[in-house]
Amino acid sequence: AEGGDANLDGETDAADAAAILTFAAAKGAGGNPVLNQANPRLSYFLADVNEYSTNCGEQDGTALDAKDASAILRYAAIGGSGETPDWSDVLH
Repeated sequence: AEGGDANLDGETDAADAAAILTFAAAKGAGGNPVLNQANPRLSYFLADVNEYSTNCGEQDGTALDAKDASAILRYAAIGGSGETPDWSDVLH
């Protein structure tokens, strides 16, 4: 698994960004969403590309939100253009 792989399918792509946006909307509506039932901590950690929360954002001041989804889309676009994406470049 790599950074940004919210759905743990082995790729960082638009599907991960969509999963994050769905998660954030459900959380904002008061729900208790989970990105991946099989491994919720790992999926949250990988999805939270700008903060990498180790406890699913609970009581650590982090959030899984549109900023993470946007960064993942940028990362995927760079990879799709034939270049090698680098998180340090994407996040700054």
